[in-house]
This record gives sequence, C-alpha cells and structure tokens, in this order.
Amino acid sequence: MTITQEELKRLLHYDPDTGAFAWKVDKGTRAKVGCAAGNVSFNDGRSLVQIRINGRTYRAHWLVWLYMTGEFPSDGEIVKHVDGDALDNRWSNLVKTTRNNTKRRNNKSGVCGVSWHAIDRKWVANIMINGKNKLLGRYDTIFEAVCARKSAEMNLK
Repeated sequence: MTITQEELKRLLHYDPDTGAFAWKVDKGTRAKVGCAAGNVSFNDGRSLVQIRINGRTYRAHWLVWLYMTGEFPSDGEIVKHVDGDALDNRWSNLVKTTRNNTKRRNNKSGVCGVSWHAIDRKWVANIMINGKNKLLGRYDTIFEAVCARKSAEMNLK
C-alpha cells in the first residue's frame, strides 16, 4: 500500500530549504527521532536518496512531492531534479513532468524517444503511452525517426 501524506508527515519532517528528511518517531535501531532519514542508493546509473517506510522503499524526491502537494504524480508523470543532481531534494529543485519530455542522460540523438540501435544500425523511435513503451519503428536516418516521434507526440495531444 502506498503511503499517504498524513502518514508521511506523522513519521517524517521535511525541510524544503535543505531537502532533508528527519524521523519524528523511533522506527528501530537505525531510525531515531531527529536522525536523518534515508540512504544514498545507486539506481539507473545514478545516485539518489531512498527512504524505507513500513517495509516499502520510496525515492525521496517522490516523497517530497507527496509531502508538499498531498499527491504522488499520476501515471506517465515523474518528479525530476531541475539541476540534474538526484541528491538535491530541495523543493525548489523539483518539478513534475511527463516521461515523454525527459531525455535520458545517455541520449546520443538529442531528441527524447529517438536512439541509435548499434546492432541493427538503425535509428529507433519510441514513445510512452499510459506507462507502456511503444515502438514507433526503426529508420535509416535520424530525420525519419525524429519525424515519427514528433508525429506521435502531436497525435497524443
């Protein structure tokens, strides 16, 4: 079960200026009142802060969003670090966006949803629809792949 804002605020204090969470209750030997909550974890090729609550692990920046707004982002949305530093969970450094607008750090094409497939030696276009990745096709030129991606984006609006 997903945590609620009420439960989160009962268990943790969040400082929007520093981005830090601290425990408001004792939760065992490692989680004492006033102690920093969470640990740095290596996930998807980058470091980020995760916090374990009631047997479930949450990304701290998602908990910040819940703490400040009362809701988790809906399907197809993510919480993104504006400056790209996944350890900086200050409220001013977080923004909610759609997955389709987020270009991966290792993206070589410069266009979200368009990548080079080395084995096939083709450009590949993809788009996320309702939380599922949809292949738009494999193309000989980057121009064709970008056109397919942009066309799919326009059809979703």
